[in-house]
Amino acid sequence: MITTRRSKYFFAISTLIAASLAIPLFVGAQTADPAAALLDSIASGIPTPDEIRTASVKGSIGAQITPEIPGPNEQASITLTSSLADLSTASISWTLNGKSVGSGRGQKTLTFSTGGLGTVSTVTASVTTLDGIFIGKTFVFRPLVIVLDWEADTYTPPFYRGKALPSPRAGLRVVSTIQGTSLSPKSFVYQWRKNGLVVPEISGYGASTVTVPQAFDHGGNTIIEVTATSLDGSFSAKKSVTIASTNPQPLLYQELPLEGVTYQSALGANVLTAGNELTVHIEPYFAPLADWIAGKILYRWTANGAPLLTATLSPNSGLSGEYGPNRLTLINNDTAAKTISLSFGAQNSANMEQLGNMMLGVGLGGKSSSQTF
Repeated sequence: MITTRRSKYFFAISTLIAASLAIPLFVGAQTADPAAALLDSIASGIPTPDEIRTASVKGSIGAQITPEIPGPNEQASITLTSSLADLSTASISWTLNGKSVGSGRGQKTLTFSTGGLGTVSTVTASVTTLDGIFIGKTFVFRPLVIVLDWEADTYTPPFYRGKALPSPRAGLRVVSTIQGTSLSPKSFVYQWRKNGLVVPEISGYGASTVTVPQAFDHGGNTIIEVTATSLDGSFSAKKSVTIASTNPQPLLYQELPLEGVTYQSALGANVLTAGNELTVHIEPYFAPLADWIAGKILYRWTANGAPLLTATLSPNSGLSGEYGPNRLTLINNDTAAKTISLSFGAQNSANMEQLGNMMLGVGLGGKSSSQTF
């Protein structure tokens, strides 16, 4: 009984294995060995040494493209590389948009020109090694153009027509615009770099407009680079821009009772007035905007070498009392004219940075200024 049950059990299991492997099952003397059939089936799926070598050679074929992401109507080159195949002895042919553009033994490099903005250039390399292994590689180029516009978060006075220039501690906003495709700039993946290093906190999907952190902490030039790639990888473009930082530039203007600050013309080294009163006004061009808004830009006035205590200090500024507001009025009610050597400067209390100093010779008619010199 036990033998009969085991035989029936073995026959049932063999039937299931044979059915799953589509192996014919014969009863009696011709019954197939299911274990052997299973091993034969597995063995038939193992590649041969030649198949392994062929696949390895094909997988080893790479390419160096220069420039990495060609632009429109730009000369580019493709150089095939391989760690396993001897490409110097291989027969290589090239086509550009279906037309033959070169062939020969060991012709690993093709130099060509991309098409216009948004056009497609398809390059195909066909490689046959000496031992008969064939490899085909296709490269597709869709040149785009990225336009980078930037704006520094620095202070400029009202009606200033120029561009706000970056200075240390100031933020930098950069906008990337892509030309040559109908895809929205927000549908690309962006990788932003500052001086060659990836800035991961501002990179990512849709990051076409960014604020670069600590862009000019050390002054000098900063290189901003962006690479934009569509989600499917069919479109890609790269652009970089070098931006020079500048130091804040305090300038002095005259303020008139009716006209206000005369922004159209900054004061030079000397100013003479027929009246007995003069109001001067400092504008700290390109100081960090956040610091200016927070009231951290403080000003110093001296007349004939003596400091003018013009205002109450900001709390915890750590500065002496000679720092005050950005305007000063000088009044002379004496009948005799008076000449004053006025100096002024600005300092950022956020980092104790000196923003600039200037001298101004002032000629007034009247008695001494409302300040005591």
